[in-house]
Amino acid sequence: HDELPVKPNGKHYSPAEFRKKRLAEEDTEIEWLSDVELRDMFRPMVERPVRRCEIRWLNNIYYAPELRDEHGRKVLISYDIHDAERITVRRLDGSVICEAVWDGNKREAFPVSAEYYKQQQRLKGMRKRAEEKIRDAEDEVVNVLEHKPQEPWLENIYRPVGNTVTVQQPVADDEPDEEYERNFQRGLQLLEAKLKENDPLA
Repeated sequence: HDELPVKPNGKHYSPAEFRKKRLAEEDTEIEWLSDVELRDMFRPMVERPVRRCEIRWLNNIYYAPELRDEHGRKVLISYDIHDAERITVRRLDGSVICEAVWDGNKREAFPVSAEYYKQQQRLKGMRKRAEEKIRDAEDEVVNVLEHKPQEPWLENIYRPVGNTVTVQQPVADDEPDEEYERNFQRGLQLLEAKLKENDPLA
């Protein structure tokens, strides 16, 4: 307070006292802010076009009949990030036109606030990243799985899988294939030898 003038009693004016003194001396009329101006001081403001008395914002449609003369023009809208029921509409010079109310022609079952819209966008991003991680994990598992080669001695073994049904098929009267018979016997011998190697009691 040392920079402010001194009162007759020798003490410095306080800021409030000095303001009151100057207003009284200059006979200045105070122009108070309106309720709308006070409310909009800390609200976000964006520029939007007007179409047929409607303004679209965050998938919401706001309507006011006062916007009829503003069709095709751009206006400034200020909004409450927690309450999406209404917006304040201004001309580009800052003069207030009206308040536009959330209308029934909308995509959502309720008006979407800026806070809710950001939450939904964040949720979509998290879901997308999670799906990408799942796909990457699945691809990694597929690449890691190795094809195990079949043992040569198992080629001549037929193992039925699941429920089997005996089917009688006619036998051709052709002459027996001696080469096939030799290969078959050799396969049986290899199988028997392999089983003995793996059997500790043999």
